[in-house]
Amino acid sequence: MAKDLKQMLKEIIPLIDGKWFLHDGGALGLTRDHKLIDGDKDLDIYLLPGSSINLPEKSKYKIQD
Repeated sequence: MAKDLKQMLKEIIPLIDGKWFLHDGGALGLTRDHKLIDGDKDLDIYLLPGSSINLPEKSKYKIQD
């Protein structure tokens, strides 16, 4: 699963215009173990005010408020 999350980061990060940070399980794994947590199923990416993510219209990813 962590391998899939790494691929997700590689695909999403270039689409972010501005500042962002990883939170929750992703941040915990990287801080504690210097890697993503095995079995984690999502990435919680927070955008700072003024930042945006430019997902293609037909994207496999979802944006939450």
